[in-house]
Amino acid sequence: MEAYDIITVGSGHNALVAAALLARAGNRVLVLEKNDKSGGFVRTEEVTLPGFKHDLYATRYPLFLISKAYGELEADLRARGLEYLNTDLPTGVVLPDGRSAILSSDLETSAAEFDRLSPGDGQALADLMGEFGKYAHKVFPLFSLDLASKEAQVLIGELMGSGKGDFAPFAAEFMQTARDVLNDRFRSPVAKALIAPWVPHLGRTLDSVSSGFDVSLLLSALMAGGMPVPRSGADMLVKALARIVTDHGGAIRCDAPVDRILVERGRAVGVRVKDGDTYTAGRAVIASVNADQLYLKLLADADVPRPLVQQAKRYPYGLGCVQIQLALSKLPDWPDDRLRAGEPHLLRSMEACALAIAQAKNGDLPSEPTLSVDVPTQHDPSRAPRGMGCVRFLELPA
Repeated sequence: MEAYDIITVGSGHNALVAAALLARAGNRVLVLEKNDKSGGFVRTEEVTLPGFKHDLYATRYPLFLISKAYGELEADLRARGLEYLNTDLPTGVVLPDGRSAILSSDLETSAAEFDRLSPGDGQALADLMGEFGKYAHKVFPLFSLDLASKEAQVLIGELMGSGKGDFAPFAAEFMQTARDVLNDRFRSPVAKALIAPWVPHLGRTLDSVSSGFDVSLLLSALMAGGMPVPRSGADMLVKALARIVTDHGGAIRCDAPVDRILVERGRAVGVRVKDGDTYTAGRAVIASVNADQLYLKLLADADVPRPLVQQAKRYPYGLGCVQIQLALSKLPDWPDDRLRAGEPHLLRSMEACALAIAQAKNGDLPSEPTLSVDVPTQHDPSRAPRGMGCVRFLELPA
């Protein structure tokens, strides 16, 4: 039985960020991963032809680059080979009739583009971002806080309540749907089609309550973080994080599926893997898994409160998607050359995107899918043989 300060169940990028920060702070950390390599849904493989490096799942990280965690780890990550390649045109859209548009990381440029589509839409975009800017300094810290903590509760209270017994303006805006926000703010169908597909990237629908908040959040993240890709493949992030862990005395073990979290007197004290080995944790066990896996499986022998068990049984998974990876003999030609930057979408309209989501939720294949097109070799030629390229088509949803 080996002893550690911290044990992390799973090795996705969130788990590895936590492990890296804790190991760097002097804790003896063990990361346990059930698969043959660490990284979770950050994985780069040659799945088409030799020499073509494809990101199989996550590939771009606009939110990560503007996070507190990246700010703390940036120097260490760079020292271990992680280099992000970015663009000032993070996304765009092409409609079947050839109309197109781009979103720039510069608000003034984006506003001019929206005004080109429909006069007045540029000011609408500026107003939307300006309104969100009033709350952003309270919203973004919540992504790195325990929402049950006092600090988080203060921020939530300030966002949702005015302090006079009624609701703050943010509360009403937070409850809007994405469809309502896009229809209320913009007249151009191209502008709506440019923004709408990013909502299902978060596993949400255009008609989900509070998905209107996702519109402001996504636009803010795309403008602030761009559309960065790691040079040589998404798994360079995993490799750099893993090196931070091991360079500070931690260990990462793959092919080690955790079977149980061991609990004594209401406290996690270690884990047992399927081969029977056990590891003790002096300070904490971090489970980077879904709620149903945690409460129904890993804590099956523990005294978990019944309400948590019932909620875990109803844990809803997000929308799925289908991806197609291609090796290209040359980089694609775009009808609008500006779309070479970032990650654009192909769709007919916001309404078609909403219909595709509804069809998928009904168990049907979308009659007219929304496609996300990612061509990382436009920024990073090292991912393919000279003059060639990689592309991923992602159908949202399926």
